[in-house]
Amino acid sequence: MVKYSITGWMIALLVGLVCVSAGADIIRVGPGWHPPYCYPTIQEGIQAAQEGDTVLVAPGVYYEEVDFLGKAITVRGDNSAATINGGGGFAVVTMSEEGILQNFVITNGVLGILCFDGTPKVNLVTVVYNALGLVVLGDGSPQINSCIFRHNSNGDLDGADARYSCIQEGNPGEGNICMDPLFADAEGGDYHLRSRIGRFNPVGPGEPGWSEPVWLNELNGVHGDAAASPCLSADGLTIYFNRHIPALDHYCIVEAYRATPEGPFTSERVLTELSTTGYYVGAPWVSEDGLRLYYTENLAEGNRIKMAQRAVVGEVWTPVHTFYELHTNGVYGTQPALTADELTIVWHSGNRPGSAGGIDLWLATRPSMNEPFGNIRPIDEVNTSNHETSPYILADGLTLYFTAVDRNGYSGINTFKATRSSLNDTFGNEQLIEIPGYSEMNVSNCWVSSNEEYFYFENQTTGQGIFVSDYHEDRWVVDDETSPCIDGGDPATYPMDEPNPNGGRINMGAYGGTGQASKSERPWPNPCDINQDGRVDMWDFAEMSGNWLWTAPWI
Repeated sequence: MVKYSITGWMIALLVGLVCVSAGADIIRVGPGWHPPYCYPTIQEGIQAAQEGDTVLVAPGVYYEEVDFLGKAITVRGDNSAATINGGGGFAVVTMSEEGILQNFVITNGVLGILCFDGTPKVNLVTVVYNALGLVVLGDGSPQINSCIFRHNSNGDLDGADARYSCIQEGNPGEGNICMDPLFADAEGGDYHLRSRIGRFNPVGPGEPGWSEPVWLNELNGVHGDAAASPCLSADGLTIYFNRHIPALDHYCIVEAYRATPEGPFTSERVLTELSTTGYYVGAPWVSEDGLRLYYTENLAEGNRIKMAQRAVVGEVWTPVHTFYELHTNGVYGTQPALTADELTIVWHSGNRPGSAGGIDLWLATRPSMNEPFGNIRPIDEVNTSNHETSPYILADGLTLYFTAVDRNGYSGINTFKATRSSLNDTFGNEQLIEIPGYSEMNVSNCWVSSNEEYFYFENQTTGQGIFVSDYHEDRWVVDDETSPCIDGGDPATYPMDEPNPNGGRINMGAYGGTGQASKSERPWPNPCDINQDGRVDMWDFAEMSGNWLWTAPWI
């Protein structure tokens, strides 16, 4: 059964979520959340935190440099690991005093972690692909426990020692190892640990395990015209799409709402404030903070890409800008999609000079959101003499989905995926997106969640509207080898949230102590500890007594 959600972590955030008042113990961070006390970036969460607070960070990739600002606070991933990508900056994380950093992947900085004074704690962290892993300046004495340091080009630790950690260059601390941690796919950014018993596997569209597409009947079934061009908000509670509105006799953008990412959409609103001209309006794309809406308006002179904004989520939209730099000399364009920072845009156009023929994909960049787009180029590595349309680029700008007609031997309308290693590279590694029932559908105009676990698309075969597919089977896979970092962390740390079997000892690295920790080959150390809380006591006796003289049905 398909779950109506975008990412599993959003469910965890929504169930029982309380955005607490000033002086609260918990500050939550994740895309789509806003002040007060729920923030879209880690640094904003730290700025709002008081001494002793915990900043809980939802899984995802956060492109920022993080400074604890000398605060004695805990910053940790929320039952999984989040990634902090420093974007090549000086220090990905800066700590001092009594701060605690836990359950993160730290990458892409000159320094992965910079420690100053005090005794900050670095627990269950994976520090990879930096120039230096962790550096101490001043009188700092960080406590590093159950971590992994790997692929840091100029060294792992400078001025610090670690315990029960995997350190590529070696370290004499208690319980340390220097063996290969056996990441699932380090080059691809997957730092789960391989296991012969079970490893969490974040998969994407086109890979095994995808569910049969589900028709969103609440959007498509009660209206005279099908919904098209889906785009979801970061929190999964709002979907934007376009549909023909008979009363207005033209296509409009519609917002539909639901209470949780698992539930159906129960209400909707036509964005009439964007449709005052009577022309076609559609192809929406919404920013991660929900305050800017990019879309297409079909004017007399052709399709133009525009932007509307609002001050607060829930208010009406105000059209504020047309991207004339993309439409010089009568050139039209439609289907905009942007990266999370809104500095890269992709779209399609059929009459722009430099085309390979038919409708082609284009890309442009800008140095800041206050400046026009420039560096306009055709995506020649993807474009052909046939039609390539409806591009969708993931938040980091490294993965491109697009629709194509009669491409690579596949007849009809199909969706493809291409990737690149950096923003300066071209797209390649092209693959067809296949999901169950694909041969009976023309899959186009897709929206894909940032972790590529949820796939919304439009079926153009019969104009049936919007469908969704998600990974519905168990996400655990079995490897042919087991990482030495499994059960290698501090033996004094209770592996409470690690899935069974967990060997009674926490794993090293970013996923240690979370629901995505790789499974152990070792049994629980004491079979009499029935409830596995680390002690044998009357609770275990009560559990045994409650099942006294139980027999299996086949006995």
